[in-house]
Amino acid sequence: MRPERDLYRWAGGLLLSFWWAFALSSCTGHLLPVSPPTDPVQTAEFVIVTVTAQDTLASLAQTHLGHSDRAGWIADYHQIDRVVPGQRLVIPKIPLAFGGLRSDGYQIVPVLHYPDLQTDGAQGDALNAAAFEEQVRVLSEKGYVTVSLDRLHAFFDRGEPLPPKAVVITFDTAHTWVHEVAYPILERHGHTAALFAPVAQIGHNDRLQWDALAQLADSGWGIGASGLSGRDLTRIPPDTATDVYLKQLEDEIRLSRQMLEDYLQRPCLDFAYPGGAANDLLIALLKQYGYRIAFTRQDGPNPFFVDPFKVHRTTIDHQGTSDRFLTAPATFQAIPETRP
Repeated sequence: MRPERDLYRWAGGLLLSFWWAFALSSCTGHLLPVSPPTDPVQTAEFVIVTVTAQDTLASLAQTHLGHSDRAGWIADYHQIDRVVPGQRLVIPKIPLAFGGLRSDGYQIVPVLHYPDLQTDGAQGDALNAAAFEEQVRVLSEKGYVTVSLDRLHAFFDRGEPLPPKAVVITFDTAHTWVHEVAYPILERHGHTAALFAPVAQIGHNDRLQWDALAQLADSGWGIGASGLSGRDLTRIPPDTATDVYLKQLEDEIRLSRQMLEDYLQRPCLDFAYPGGAANDLLIALLKQYGYRIAFTRQDGPNPFFVDPFKVHRTTIDHQGTSDRFLTAPATFQAIPETRP
């Protein structure tokens, strides 16, 4: 049933109440008082509320839609950027823009991959920590919002709307810099990220410890698997029989998830291909063992209809200067206008 039809039904019921009160008043000569409708009015597709002085689009979305980021649903429905105390407001429970689709294009979600950060200079692919913080500051200044892996999956799976400038930040490492350098910088600017660590490396003296991993998870970071060893899983090791290789692959995929879930006591449903390398066999095994998203290192856009097991990422390394970075997080793909 369309929301407009439900709204008309509600308005009709209100008019009927006034008519009934007017009819009864003929016996007394006075118009009988009519009770206002119960607030809020609920249907399967929308809520009608009276806006209070304390309400904002974000607070109404949090209360009635479960998340403040869904304020855009209300704003898009009414073409407004704020609410007015006293107004009766229809809050749609179903978004107007499925999967970020619009008549002129569609939303794409940039996923950024940082291979290494260093506090002293930059070597190899490493990005200087100061440059990383500047990029995070730019994201905040320009209105980008980091979203969780759960919300990214909902976008891919059901077209669940995301904030217009949604972005995902990822790291594929078990090195301590992700906790000692990246985490505090992101925390200062109100952002989160997703970490994919080779699980067999966690707990070593010069690697991330399990309690640090738990702290990241408790702070809202997504924690995913990237195998046990961190080696390229598409390459068969020399002198390895095919059946042995298949068993190794299954262990890399199954045990890495199991170890993370056992320690963190939360689902681990996402995977980053070590080195970004993927093939059909890996994808089939990931599906078999219950994963929902897998990340490559191939650059490209991520609309809601992207293959969730071939999610693109933009790598930001030591050459990721602010000027280059500003062109990376595109969040909308325009459809070229066709001429007759």
